[in-house]
Amino acid sequence: MASIDILAKNNGQIIQSLNADSVILNQNSVVKIGVKIEDVANILREGNAAVITLKNGEKIVVENYFDPAVNESLLVFEGNNGELYWAEFTDSSGQLLDVVKYNPITEEALLGGEATDLLPWIGGALAVGGIAAAVGGSGGSSSSKDSTPVNPMENAERLVSQAETTYQNALEILEQAQQDGLITPEEQQAVQDAINTAEEAKQVAQDAVNTLPAGTDKEGLQDRLDDLVDIVVPPVNDANENGIDDGDLEAEAAAELVAAAEAARAEQQEILDGLTDADDNGLITPEEYAQAEERLEELQGIVDVAKELAQNAVTGLDDGPAKDTLQDRLDAIEDLVIPAITDFDGDGDVDADDAAIQAQLDAATTAVEDAEQAYDDLVAAIDAAGDEVSSEERADLLAQLEAAQQAK
Repeated sequence: MASIDILAKNNGQIIQSLNADSVILNQNSVVKIGVKIEDVANILREGNAAVITLKNGEKIVVENYFDPAVNESLLVFEGNNGELYWAEFTDSSGQLLDVVKYNPITEEALLGGEATDLLPWIGGALAVGGIAAAVGGSGGSSSSKDSTPVNPMENAERLVSQAETTYQNALEILEQAQQDGLITPEEQQAVQDAINTAEEAKQVAQDAVNTLPAGTDKEGLQDRLDDLVDIVVPPVNDANENGIDDGDLEAEAAAELVAAAEAARAEQQEILDGLTDADDNGLITPEEYAQAEERLEELQGIVDVAKELAQNAVTGLDDGPAKDTLQDRLDAIEDLVIPAITDFDGDGDVDADDAAIQAQLDAATTAVEDAEQAYDDLVAAIDAAGDEVSSEERADLLAQLEAAQQAK
C-alpha cells in the first residue's frame, strides 16, 4: 500500500490522508501519492478509474478520476529528493498518452503561471510535507505569499535534482524503446517528448545556478548539470511498424510476401462469412456457392504461391527476431475450411431436415402400398375359395379383410 494524500483542488485543504491501494474521489482533487516517479510503470484508464501500476507489480486505483463531475483532478508523485511532479498522462481530449510526462512543480513555474491549476493546494502540500515553495501561505490561501525568503542555494540544488530525475526518466524511456532494436515513429515521438521535458528542467536549473555567487557549491551544481549530456533521439527504423528493420531489405521483402498471403486469406474468409450471411438464414445454396467459388479458387492460388515464396524467403533469413516473427505469421495462415452446401433445393430449410422428412414420407408410402397389396390378395383369396371354405374359415378371411381395409 502507498501513502496517499487527497487535497481539495480549489483551496488546498487536506481531505484525506491514508495508506491504501485505492481511493475514491468525490470532488476535484490533487492526489499526492507517496511513490517516486521512477517506480511507476504506467498509468492507464479502466472505466472511470485511473490505475497506476508500479514496477514491482503493485496497483493503485483512483476511482472516479475520469468521472465528469471530478475530471479536473491531478496525480502528483515524488522525485528522488522530495520534489514533486504532476503526471500528465492524457491529452486535452482525455485520450491516454503513449508515455507519461512528469512535469516538475517549481516556484518558477508557479509564479510564472505555468501551472496555475496547482496554486490553490500548495498550502496543503506544505502541510503534508510536500514541497518547500515560495508560494502558499496560511489557511490554504492561494493568493498570499510566504514571508520566508527562498534560499537561492537550496532552490538551485532542488532544481538540479529535478533536472537529473527528468533526464533519468528520458533515458529509461529511450532504453525501453530500444529493447527490440527497432524504433517506430510513435516510439521516437515518446522519446523526443521526454527529452524536451528533461531539457526544459535542465534550463530552469541552469538559470537558478547562474544566479549563485561563485564558489565550490556553485561549481558542484554546475558539474552536475554538465553531466546531463544531450540525449540523442534515435532514427526511425520501423516506419511501417511491421516489426522488421527498414534497412533489412531481405526481411522486408519476405514480410511483403507474408502480408500478401495474409491479405488473400483474409479476403477468402470475408467471402465465406458472406456466404452464410447472404440470406440471413445461415444456409448456403448452390447458387450462392457458385457465385463465390471462382473468386475463392483464385484467391487460393494467390495464397498458395505467396506462402511458398514467403516460406522460401523466411527460411533464407538469418536467425533472429525478424525471422521468428515472420515464421509465426506464416504458421498462423491455416488451411481454409470451405463449408458444404446446406440447402440444395433453396427452400430455406437445412437439407438434413429435408432428408429426414423425405425418409418418413417414403416409409409411409411403402406401408400404404403394402396394405393395399394385402387387401387385394385377401379379396382374391376369398373369391377363389368360393363355397369350398367352411363358415369358420370364411369368417376368419373376412376378419383379415377388414383389418387390411383399416391398414389401407
